[in-house]
Amino acid sequence: MSQTRFSEFAVFFDDGGVMNDNRIRGLQYQKLVGEYFTPKFGGEPYLWAESNVNFIEEIMKKYSKAIYDGSDIDYKTYQADFVKRWIEEMFNYVGVKLPAKSEYNQIYREAIEYITPNIRSAYPGVVDSIKKLKRLGFNLYTASGEDSLEIKGYLQGMREEVQRRRAEIFADNAEIWKWKRAADSVKDFELFGKVSDITKEVFVTNGTEDKIHDQINYPQIAAELPNGRFIYMKTDESRRERLMGFVSLEFCRVGKNDGIPPSL
Repeated sequence: MSQTRFSEFAVFFDDGGVMNDNRIRGLQYQKLVGEYFTPKFGGEPYLWAESNVNFIEEIMKKYSKAIYDGSDIDYKTYQADFVKRWIEEMFNYVGVKLPAKSEYNQIYREAIEYITPNIRSAYPGVVDSIKKLKRLGFNLYTASGEDSLEIKGYLQGMREEVQRRRAEIFADNAEIWKWKRAADSVKDFELFGKVSDITKEVFVTNGTEDKIHDQINYPQIAAELPNGRFIYMKTDESRRERLMGFVSLEFCRVGKNDGIPPSL
């Protein structure tokens, strides 16, 4: 099959049991449920975990029977019922005060946004396989009973797990003495005040703020450079390095041929 024909095919990935191992995910999920709900609403973490397990088992039986019986349940009705029962049954099981019904959806969203990105349950090799299919030109989609908010969180967790594994491999193979020598050589180095003699055009790029990359020093360094350019890219760490690499290569290509417009 040629790459042109690959683009004519769509591949649908289920989440649980295909991209992620439900056995591993389930254990992590229960722990994170307790971590999220206890500080906000009280109760013991283990009770929140138990309540979630009981709820999932009960509701899956209900919906499996509905599917088997051929019941016609649209997705919006299913999701609304799921959120309502999830909140009410867990709060009642733990024995804490129920929130107002108008708050159910917000509680659900905030809980899912906390829990799902912190799950690390991807099957080994799944992310690399998906990337390979994407490079070949296949149209890739998810097909799951979960809503898009949950899928988004799980996919984020899968990406971060790959990044963590790469970092661990890099660290495991590093020669510690080289790291120490490099750290000792730059520990007292101060970049400010030392770049004003650099006359070449220099692009300083920065993304969204995190514990290492701030929003103060990078623009100041660019300002000290006689021909410095500062570029801010509003993207998180999962995409930042790759995006900056693409942008830098493009600037080099365009700059070599036509020059970069001064107004940029």
